Formats: sequence, structure tokens, C-alpha cells
Amino acid sequence: MKKVNMRIDIIFFFTGLILILTAYKVDTSMFAYEISSVLRNILLYLGRIFIILKVVFTNSKYNIRELTCITIIFFAFILSWLESGYAAVLDIGLLMIAAKDIDFDKIVMTYFIESLIFLVIVVISVKLGIIDNLVTSRQDSMVERNSYGFIYATEFAATIVWIIISYIYIYRNEYKISNIVVCCIGAYITYFKADARMSTIILVSILIFELGLKKFSFLKNKLFTIIIQILAKYSMFICALVSFLLTIFYNSSSNSMNKLNVLFTGRLELQHMGFLDYGFKMFGQRVDMVGMSIDYANSIIKNYFYIDNAYIQMGMRYGIIFILIMSIVFFMTAKNAIKNRDYIYLYLLIILAINGLVEQHIFLIAYNPFLIKIFSKSQGDVYS
Repeated sequence: MKKVNMRIDIIFFFTGLILILTAYKVDTSMFAYEISSVLRNILLYLGRIFIILKVVFTNSKYNIRELTCITIIFFAFILSWLESGYAAVLDIGLLMIAAKDIDFDKIVMTYFIESLIFLVIVVISVKLGIIDNLVTSRQDSMVERNSYGFIYATEFAATIVWIIISYIYIYRNEYKISNIVVCCIGAYITYFKADARMSTIILVSILIFELGLKKFSFLKNKLFTIIIQILAKYSMFICALVSFLLTIFYNSSSNSMNKLNVLFTGRLELQHMGFLDYGFKMFGQRVDMVGMSIDYANSIIKNYFYIDNAYIQMGMRYGIIFILIMSIVFFMTAKNAIKNRDYIYLYLLIILAINGLVEQHIFLIAYNPFLIKIFSKSQGDVYS
């Protein structure tokens, strides 16, 4: 029997990753109201200790370019944490740095398994009556939005979307009928059970791209590949810039602005309100938001204020520097994916960047394992 020798730094990394993911995922579910915050903090601190141990005991050697990037990320995210009080930005930075020379496919696989197990536990807990299924509806519709044990329907839908994204990425080298099946099932659940339109659009677009890439050979078209490469590299910069400009210069007396606000279901007005109240700081600030949660379902909340746009919410909370760094990080990972001809990843970057216009999940470690890809090891020659 072949003996498997696992490096201690790899054990430290994945132990820390699982603990941190679990802590943040608890906060996305109704377990947040049932489990003491002390336990969540214990999981977080243990996870951080293991991640730091990975960095200390790593066998990896950093070149000058990597050391420069790591130093910038470390100090910028530390300052953001100190200014805003949100430790989540620190955890993102720690995981990005610690992922050096870790196989990224294994990171995504770990995320996939952990997220799937957590989803099953939450849904079963609803069925057993341990936690509640929060049911809400849109102001313009009477369609029920089921959360199935998560704090809101979009959190449930986002969990499904990121599980499927991870699954598609893991098996990106193969044409599997199961890829189509899981996308269809996911789209059905997110649309008919959670009424999460953007999540449904994402899953349908992934399905179309998957079929086009694997079945109809989109990549034979040179213009198509060039467009995908350019969009992947610059989509986050573009989406962030558009978000900030629309937020700052929103004017309710403008007919075109009002139409855009309606298109984004009132998000622009809320973003502008947030800008007037808080503005944007270099390294963030404390921004308290009131969203649709268990209190909303119980008609306790009267002053709804929640910014769904990822660039604006994180720009206010974590700071402009955070958004700039993450845009550069995604640019660099896109360049590496182009080198490796990893077109599934390039397409995911594009739809994630666009998704950030209406949802916050692209900058939350509980959902997005691609946040920490920059220093990890990637598989090459995907579509050679």
C-alpha cells in the first residue's frame, strides 16, 4: 500500500480554511440565532491560528514580486480591519497569503464539500423544526421567497449558486451530463423556491457557456476568445467604476436615473443614501445596515437600509483600497488563467463581476473561494 506523506503546512491550511468557512457560514443561516457567538468566535480564532501556522511552517519560497504583493495586501487589510472593525477583511487577506503553493483545485473541492454538507444540515434542520424557514416576498409580488433555514432567500440561493460554480470548476476539463443537470436543478430551485432572479440568470448563463465551450467549440472563434480574455481582465474594474459613478452622481430628478433605479429595484437610491450618510474612505469604516432578516419577517424593521451592490457595500465598509486591491487580484488571476487557457474560470470572473452590481457575495469568503486564488497553484493547459 502506497504511503501518503502530507505536509504539515497543508494540514494547517485546510484545517484553518474549514474552521473559518464554517464560522462564517453559520452567520448566513438561522443557526446564528441558535448558536452562541462565543462558539463562532472560537472557530474563527482557531482557524486563524492554523492559517498563521501554515505561513510559519510553509515550505514555500516567495520571490520579490510575491513578497511585495503580500506586504501590500497584509498592511492594507490590517488598516481596513482597524478602521472598520470588520475582521472578515483580515481573514480574506490571511487566506490569500496562506494559499501560496496550495493546489487551488483542492481549495475549491474543500469549499464544495464543506458547503454542500452545511446546506444539507441546514435544510434537514428546517424539516426537523430545529430552525425556521424564513418566508418573505417582494414588494411588487406575492410570490413566496423561501430561505430554507438561511437568514434570507438570497443567502440560500447564493449558497446553491456557489456550490454549483465550484462543481463546474472542479470538473471543467470534462464534458459531464451532470454539469447540465445540476445547473437545471439549481436554476429551478433558485427561481421557483427562492425567487432569486439573479442567481437563476447566473446558473442559466453558466449552462449556456458550458454547452457552447464543450459541445459547440466556441473557442474556435478567435474573436470570441479575445473578447472573453479582455472582459475577464477588466470586468471588475469596469463594474466597480460604474457602481461608484452611479452611486455618487445619482439624481432622483433625472428621468434616466429613475429608470435605472427601477431596473435595479431601488438599489441606486439606497446606494446614494449610503454615500450621503457615510461616503467612501480609503480604509473603510463601520457601516450598520438593516436588511430583510428574521426581524423583517416579524414586521419589526421599519427603516430598511441595505446596500446589495458588492462594490459599494465593501467600498464603504472595507474601503476604496480594498476594492482596488481585489480588482488587481482578479486581473492578475485572469492573466494567469489566459496563460493556462482556463476559459471556464475566465467566464466565471465575468459573471461574478457583473453579479457584484446587484449582490454582495463576490467579496464574502463564505461564498467565494476564488477570492484566495492569487498565490495558489493552478492547473495548466486546460483547453490545449
